Amino acid sequence: MQCILCGALRLIGRIPAFAPKEGETQAADRLDAWDYAETNDWQILNDDPHQAELSPIFNRSPERSEARFEGLKSLAERGSVWSMVLLGYCYLQGDGVGIDQEAADTWFRKAADNGSQRALLILGRRYWRRGWFTMGQTLFTDSAEKGWPPAVFWLARCHLKRTRNRAGFREVRPHLEWAMAAGSPAAKLVLSVNLLRGRGGVRDIPLGFRLFRESVMWLVDEKAKDRALKGEDQDGGERMPV
Repeated sequence: MQCILCGALRLIGRIPAFAPKEGETQAADRLDAWDYAETNDWQILNDDPHQAELSPIFNRSPERSEARFEGLKSLAERGSVWSMVLLGYCYLQGDGVGIDQEAADTWFRKAADNGSQRALLILGRRYWRRGWFTMGQTLFTDSAEKGWPPAVFWLARCHLKRTRNRAGFREVRPHLEWAMAAGSPAAKLVLSVNLLRGRGGVRDIPLGFRLFRESVMWLVDEKAKDRALKGEDQDGGERMPV
């Protein structure tokens, strides 16, 4: 409990840097896993016209990673959206090719432009880590307008990071509340922290305490952990999903 609590606090910058980082990693993984569980991976894969050609590529041994990369690149260039996503992972992780951050961004962007929500999330999070909050807002706007909860949350978060004041919070509070109502645990955590900081007014500070407590309880709940960490998303979605 203490470790997760410290992690939740560290995630939003309200705990000293010398506090243990283990809880931060656990908390971030569980929050991120919810977002990736909301992506349209199965739809993208099922709709891929080159789906039958993907299986032989991944049946190749790890020693043939270069051949796997070339196979994915060929399919991606022929319009396979799932291959575009996986090609982005290859460049990101150096699987069958040298690590190339720019190429990874390019292929994640192509996949996102062709409907992959996973690629959209990965690219948006990469923008976030680089401090490109305006680009993040632009990236998430269309999907947020279509009502996809992770995009609504990340759009609001990018705006908050740019403004860093009470006025900015008032603008995005309805969006955080909407994403929270749609089930986003990250939206609840960010909303609670801003309320605790008094950005919603003194009367809403108790609400911030309640929401923050609920967020921490979700993070430590064993059933929530099992649901959030199921499958390949234990690393926050940035490992090749194969």
